[in-house]
Amino acid sequence: MKVKYSYRLKKIAKIANNREGKVLDIGYSLLPNPFLRGDVTGVDIFIPKKKPKNYRKLIKADVTKKLPFNSNSIDVIVLGGVIEHLENPLKALREMNRVLKKGGILLMETPNPYFIPVLFSDLIMNLRYYFKDTHINLFPRRIMLKMLWHTGFDLKEIKGCGFNLTERFTLPLPQQLSQDIIYVATKNIPKHRLFKKVRSLRKDNYEELK
Repeated sequence: MKVKYSYRLKKIAKIANNREGKVLDIGYSLLPNPFLRGDVTGVDIFIPKKKPKNYRKLIKADVTKKLPFNSNSIDVIVLGGVIEHLENPLKALREMNRVLKKGGILLMETPNPYFIPVLFSDLIMNLRYYFKDTHINLFPRRIMLKMLWHTGFDLKEIKGCGFNLTERFTLPLPQQLSQDIIYVATKNIPKHRLFKKVRSLRKDNYEELK
């Protein structure tokens, strides 16, 4: 039987499987990734009765509080379809940064706020569309980039997950037009020339209030 949303899961797994070491799949319980390989640990606030065959262990934990892992101990973190549900996404990003090794990879999949049906629903304030899910946030690319910068990540790439015609069939599309996108980031000081400017602007603005 074909895996639901396999196009997206395979894209995530292809990047994760290129790295050796420990992999955390945070928020995995609704959609485990059967294509992940190696030392995979599932982390979620709810632990299902059936353990995915390719996951070595499952741990109950909340990424917005504290993960039960040492600092600088994890090689890859997968966060699929989670950050848009969190009330405090910055706190979660900082906690994931803490447990990742320097140069470790964060693979974060989230809905594309520029997906054409989403844009149209926003324009006409289609409340019926809004309440079909439990999302709290949708992040424009520039906001996600700043969030990653301020929490210790350097954005390397954005990949598209296409358009889900059904749960089991996805139409490939460029990331700009995709329904969901994957942010590929590393735990590193951002290299972009604007990073220092963004940090100094925040500092200067707060200094003016004193």
